[in-house]
Amino acid sequence: KLIGSEIEKEVKKSVSEMFKTKAPSQRLTFPGKASSQAEIEQYLQSLKELDAKTKEGKVFAFVYHLSEGHDEFVTKMHNMFINTNCLSPMAFQSLRQMEIELVEMTSDLFHGHDEFGSVSSGGTESLLLMLKAYRDFFTNYHEEYKKIMSEKYPEKKDEINNFQGPFEVIVCTSVHPAVNKGAHYFGLKLVEVEVDRTTFTMHPESVEKAFNPGKTILVIASCPSYPHGILDPIEQLSKLCVKLGPIGLHVDSCIGGYVVPFINEAVNQDVLPPFDFRLLGVTSISADLHKYGYSCKGSSVIMYRNPMIRKQQFFAYGEWSGGLYISPTIMGSKGGGPIASSYASLKLVGREGFVKVTREMLNTRKYIQNAIETDEVLSKYLQVVGSPCSTIIAFSSKETLSNFRNSLTKEEKYEPINIFAISDRMEKEYGWDLQRQTRPDSLHMTIMPQHIGLEQKLVENLRECVSYVSEHGTDYDGKDSVAMYGMIANVKNLLSGGVVELFLKTFLDEVY
Repeated sequence: KLIGSEIEKEVKKSVSEMFKTKAPSQRLTFPGKASSQAEIEQYLQSLKELDAKTKEGKVFAFVYHLSEGHDEFVTKMHNMFINTNCLSPMAFQSLRQMEIELVEMTSDLFHGHDEFGSVSSGGTESLLLMLKAYRDFFTNYHEEYKKIMSEKYPEKKDEINNFQGPFEVIVCTSVHPAVNKGAHYFGLKLVEVEVDRTTFTMHPESVEKAFNPGKTILVIASCPSYPHGILDPIEQLSKLCVKLGPIGLHVDSCIGGYVVPFINEAVNQDVLPPFDFRLLGVTSISADLHKYGYSCKGSSVIMYRNPMIRKQQFFAYGEWSGGLYISPTIMGSKGGGPIASSYASLKLVGREGFVKVTREMLNTRKYIQNAIETDEVLSKYLQVVGSPCSTIIAFSSKETLSNFRNSLTKEEKYEPINIFAISDRMEKEYGWDLQRQTRPDSLHMTIMPQHIGLEQKLVENLRECVSYVSEHGTDYDGKDSVAMYGMIANVKNLLSGGVVELFLKTFLDEVY
């Protein structure tokens, strides 16, 4: 109770400082009289002024802008289909046709041939659908699976035949938390393997050690990982899954789906190994259209090599008094706007356009990375996390990364600096909203088209902030994200992870 009351007090303080809008003194009631369109528009416009200005290029998450003209066109196509409903492909055959074509175009991008898939509302739903599909597939064919695995692993025969669940899914600690959410929702056991502390990738040897015959049904790899922008060794993982299985290998390319396939062409050399349906062990892939596909929110594609697995994604119910019910995704009714916007975006940009903008974003990331690695001030304190291969970059302090790797020797001496104090100054002084991360403490940037051309200014501002914080670091003690992340770190050290989750849930409860 004492911990709970302290958390609640801290949360109330944080929320009051974070949000500019104030709750009304009395609860609102349902409107009695109609308001005019002008009044409504004026009020909503005033609220919109509070939002992040994503087009200015100082925010590194949430919304991906290709260009003003592109945004206008895909929004126009979105609005053309805004009063449609994906619930019935018979009534809205236009949506069915666009969805089929979106899946086929995306499958081709990942070197697919006869893959099957669906369009969902975003990466989270794609990952939830994927987890449900594998769970139900292995549940419905459990007897066949037990027989195959018992013959393959005779020394584990009794354990395999007596296993009642839950099925296990092997993931790396860098996997997107939507996977954790899906495992929680669908009663799956996540088996986490620690990220390699040098490469920040999923280690195949760790996966093999975590594999349980007859229990493990799926491995999930990132292409790339969201926190650090690093590609997991999918080629090795594919071979491993084929050797250990039959088990699934899902490639989560929600963040990189419409960037990574263009990288080799953009840089004119094969810098990335195969990561897609060219690999026999890859059984499904997810890719978000509303990120680097530059469509309106929310839209994502989930694809399966085997149609028998995709069928397990669907929900069907034949005993309803309202008639036969079938739904391919989690959402029932959903507007067709995002599908139309996604279709328009892929056709409008085309392969040549995607290659061009990918090349420009990679150059922006490389400029920032090179500055961190070679600039006299930045390289003294900062270090890039791993070897980013795409349009994402994360950096930390040299001291933090060495401690994280447990590689700090007596001979090594790095100047300490608080990475979150740097982010706070970057935001307050210059408006740059760098994403804060942990494990290890670091700052994240997802480079988007709106950041192209701003890299020099960002590096200049970063250099000033690092210089300032190195001399005035104590100015940030107990303030802003330094205080919040410091408190969470102390809670993790002293108490269970459940207290951190309580803090986050209390925070969200207070926000709404």
